[in-house]
Amino acid sequence: MPPTISLQARGNEDTPWAGHLATGLLVDNDMVMVPAPPGSILDPGIEFEALVIPEPLDVGNSIERLRPARVDVLRLRTAMDSPLIAFVKLAQPSRHPPMMLRDGCTLRDALRARNGDVWAVLEDLGAISAGSREAPLDAILRRLPRIEREQRLLPRRDHVYDSIDLVAWDWCWISPTCEPCDPPPQP
Repeated sequence: MPPTISLQARGNEDTPWAGHLATGLLVDNDMVMVPAPPGSILDPGIEFEALVIPEPLDVGNSIERLRPARVDVLRLRTAMDSPLIAFVKLAQPSRHPPMMLRDGCTLRDALRARNGDVWAVLEDLGAISAGSREAPLDAILRRLPRIEREQRLLPRRDHVYDSIDLVAWDWCWISPTCEPCDPPPQP
């Protein structure tokens, strides 16, 4: 299942619900689409990041905070103040699966039929579930700080040895550039 994307004002790691600027959709590993983007995404003075929230949301599924590389905005000349879509190119790819929508002709026809309402088109084409634009994102964002803190905790392992020979053997087992000289001594 594709992840939820929250475009976040930078500096809101502990309060992501307060930093939410817009909801987006991961349409490629390094591209987020934002239907009907708000001015905050288009304002060059506002720094933001893409918060990639996996489904299911738990400690075992990595939450990502990815920096944007650029923003491309699609507008109709007859409605310059109401952009249709913003595409946010990410500086690095997400590890999560994107939403797939490949048929440009079907998309064009659906956009015409829905008068440019990208959210409705995505629902009509089955790319997102009905009501996704009104999803309870606040509840999800309030769970993130605890889960992100748990994900940042590094596992620590202690290795205790009876001989210096075994230390050298394990060193070479852990380090990719070391070649062991002999098999480990037998106890």
